[in-house]
Amino acid sequence: MKRRNWISGGLALVLTFSLAGCRLAQPEWAASGLDEFIGFYLVYEDAFVPPSEQYEATSWVSVGNVFTGTKYVLEGEKQEDWSYTFGDLEGLDFFFPSYEPGHTHPTGPNGEEEPCVVRLSESEIQRTEMNQNTSEAGTSYTCTGTVYVGPVLADSGAADTSWVMALYPVFQRRDRSIYLTGDAERVGGSGGVTIGRSAEMTASLNDQAESQAGLEVSVSIEWTQRLESVTVQQYSGDHALLREDVLTQGEALALDGEWPLPWAEGAAYTLAVKRYTDGTEQFETFPEPYEEDIAAPLMVWFLDERGMGVPVTVTLEPLNEQEA
Repeated sequence: MKRRNWISGGLALVLTFSLAGCRLAQPEWAASGLDEFIGFYLVYEDAFVPPSEQYEATSWVSVGNVFTGTKYVLEGEKQEDWSYTFGDLEGLDFFFPSYEPGHTHPTGPNGEEEPCVVRLSESEIQRTEMNQNTSEAGTSYTCTGTVYVGPVLADSGAADTSWVMALYPVFQRRDRSIYLTGDAERVGGSGGVTIGRSAEMTASLNDQAESQAGLEVSVSIEWTQRLESVTVQQYSGDHALLREDVLTQGEALALDGEWPLPWAEGAAYTLAVKRYTDGTEQFETFPEPYEEDIAAPLMVWFLDERGMGVPVTVTLEPLNEQEA
């Protein structure tokens, strides 16, 4: 597997810590030597405290050898909703594991049936692009997303800490289990920064290259003002207000990331009115097409007391789901 990292953007502070308190060597292979890089796990943490002092040491496991180098890893645990947790490390998913759904396709060299492998999307941030390119050489994926940070909450203890966004690389083993490693890229500042990594895996048969699979993942970290509330307004075709719902900052942080709303019968379009603590307002329409039998989602970003972005997906439930 070949990989490269890149960082671009404006003002930023980039720090790299290992769990041992110093920077580890960057081997060509991941911890096991055969595992595939699949994305990042984003954590907002203290800039001056290495992970070894922030989290329970028993949750991290040292793996590797003299050939691959030593890594500290944290195992991912799949939840019922197919999301993942990593011990008590709280963060946002942005990784893309492979999965075999159980059926096959005639894709072998001689037309024989081979297991079908699909690339899942475990994304809790605003994905701005996800492309797939398939050729005779193999299939490659490009995934880019955006996460938001902003000012700390006034008169909170969070103001005494220097916060940075840590991007922990996530890997997948051949048995489809996943884990992250402790050598995170840590970025502080006022946003305008993009961090990325690409990887290539080559499958071989009888010492001959058979196919290549590539994955390129990048995350942009952007600054935003503190959102006070969002008002969802549904209008008829003649611009009459049919329904209005308001979500405040406190209510948003108590949610599990979803805010479903009933679709107003006869609604032709919907506006989200975002009101910020600095007195400004921003208007945004829900994604088109807007149809009564298709859910219309929109992601809005609130900030916790640290200034870490908390995404909330606002969904207008189709009429057929409401009736069910």
